[in-house]
Amino acid sequence: MDDALAGGLIGGGAILLSGLLVMWMGNLMAAGRFKPNKWAGIRTPSTRKSDEAWYAAHEAAAASMNAAGTLGATGGLTGIIAALLGASEGVVVGLILGGALLMTVLLVVSTIRGARAARRIG
Repeated sequence: MDDALAGGLIGGGAILLSGLLVMWMGNLMAAGRFKPNKWAGIRTPSTRKSDEAWYAAHEAAAASMNAAGTLGATGGLTGIIAALLGASEGVVVGLILGGALLMTVLLVVSTIRGARAARRIG
């Protein structure tokens, strides 16, 4: 197995799974089922003040979380497909990193939206 294929499968698989996890969390947020916890979610001082603030933050962030997960998963999947089709290492890495970067940017947007919503609750 050459480096581009191995990297595409491993890196693309990791970003694909990360994107799917983010999408799952976004769906839980949209449904109001992402409960306050110590490990995951938008964990800012404003979101942790009350359950009402927590739920408002996560509801506000849900759409951009889903978009983030979709872009990440798409980047990972296209990286895998490109590697399987024999694309160059640069193309494979570019697709995977592009998806990861877009996912990260939208996760930051989600955090900002959520924190703003929580601050409105007070």
